[in-house]
Amino acid sequence: MAMAMCYCCCRFFIDSYISLNMEEDILDDHLLEMDLQVDADVAQHLKYSWKWAKFISVIMFVSCALIVITALLKISLLRLVLSRLTDNYLGLNDVDEWVLWCIFGVSIALLGFTYYLLYRFSKKIKQALQTGDTAQLNAGLRSLKLFFMIATIFAMLLVIKNIISLF
Repeated sequence: MAMAMCYCCCRFFIDSYISLNMEEDILDDHLLEMDLQVDADVAQHLKYSWKWAKFISVIMFVSCALIVITALLKISLLRLVLSRLTDNYLGLNDVDEWVLWCIFGVSIALLGFTYYLLYRFSKKIKQALQTGDTAQLNAGLRSLKLFFMIATIFAMLLVIKNIISLF
């Protein structure tokens, strides 16, 4: 059941990403024809946005690193937590430890990648504001869009997991 939900969410993400890219090309052409420019007010909001995005992403990178370091230093504690997780929540009793380590690694990698997109947004927007390059602005906003898409999928999965755990 959980694998089917993950597959459906991943499929939805891929399909929506492909359709959004097609719409983006059409929208980019339309926006170029309109000759939109960033005024001082928008630039100020983008400046605040990239500063906060950089701060949040760096905090999350440090958190991911601390989680990995703690896990490596406290392997026995992690084994206890993983055994309780498999017994109580996942309903798995005899799961190989390497499978759980792979799940742990993939989870940390996905979290890191998600916040890398936020960090990339901050870098691209900062460059765009300094140079006035529209391509950098578009790349930064595209990274922010992907960040929100992935974060929304994670949030939906957690809500579904919590609803299922009620029953």
